[in-house]
Amino acid sequence: MRKTRSSRGTRGLATPNLQSGKEVSGRQRKQEKETTSALDRKAKAILEESRRRMRDLVGRKAYDDLRAAIRSERQALRDLLQPPEGLKRDFWADRRALKKKIDALLRKYGVSADKVKRIQADTRQKLGEVMASDWGAGYSIAKQPHKFQELTGLDPNSVPTAALPPDDPNDPHRWFWFMPPYERASGWVLERGDLTDEDFIVTASQFNTTGGLVGSEMTCDNYDAGNGDSADPWTDNFVEVSIKMPIMGRLQAVIRAQCLRDFYDVSFTDEFGFSHAWAYQENSLYIQVIAPNFNPPRFGSVMSTNYTTGDDPPVMGEHLISGDYYYAYPTTKHTIGVGEYTLRVGATNIHRVFTDDMTARCRSIFLWNIVSVGVRIAY
Repeated sequence: MRKTRSSRGTRGLATPNLQSGKEVSGRQRKQEKETTSALDRKAKAILEESRRRMRDLVGRKAYDDLRAAIRSERQALRDLLQPPEGLKRDFWADRRALKKKIDALLRKYGVSADKVKRIQADTRQKLGEVMASDWGAGYSIAKQPHKFQELTGLDPNSVPTAALPPDDPNDPHRWFWFMPPYERASGWVLERGDLTDEDFIVTASQFNTTGGLVGSEMTCDNYDAGNGDSADPWTDNFVEVSIKMPIMGRLQAVIRAQCLRDFYDVSFTDEFGFSHAWAYQENSLYIQVIAPNFNPPRFGSVMSTNYTTGDDPPVMGEHLISGDYYYAYPTTKHTIGVGEYTLRVGATNIHRVFTDDMTARCRSIFLWNIVSVGVRIAY
């Protein structure tokens, strides 16, 4: 039994019954792939419907001819940049000239730019609805201190390791608290189903320690985009502890975490003709309760998001305040029975990107220090 303040969370527990990382990870990956198969099908159907509407707008042959012409002109722009002559050229002037050529070609085929934009906007909206998280929002302790104190009984302005509230062993709905060092730390990267096309280059560096550090740096780039490429990678980094639930019910959790980094970097280029693109990025904290033959979905809180389209200027910067404290307040939708479980507390870094004839560069860095976790059975 640990002789730290976090030992309060282990009162009444038998020997920890943590599953092997390989077993948990294998089941988690399998579940994620199964649960996203429907999402894959919906997204593909939306993209195919968008292409059909574009073809119907201009006619199949004209559509194919236009796309071939756009690809040819994009390659021509790249050829102009080759050394030694390319070093002396004005890239942006050449790009503006190319866009005028593409616009003239669209007019030649009688294509309405407004109708094209309406189809693209409708596609972005539908894909955004499919991809959107169903988790609630997290909170800033600086902005919502009273809610944190009401939930936990802790002074929101105290240091995270300050004395915990008195524990009533006769209260079945009491909080069980955990603090570092946690019992296990791990993580992985997953590219979901068929949504990540081979033209995308995905890289990730992961951070997870039993001291509570969780997060990742991820890039999702496409430098040779074709006729509708998409990607949906995410990272999952977490710590785990053993818990024992005294009664049956839904599990509530309060994750108190210090934001160490919340950085977004997105840009798109080569917007010609039918070209369009968008990227959604999400930084979330979550919990998951795991036991043998019991692997329910994760439940969490979204801490920050970024949504950028091909019409927007490049994005680079932070949304959250590095060094500040935040908290997530997720509640499971399923019922937890009496018994011992593994509680997983983690951070996800999600990229959902679609590009049609536009190069895409997406990067994010999310890093959290999980300073305390409280769980209880909801009233």
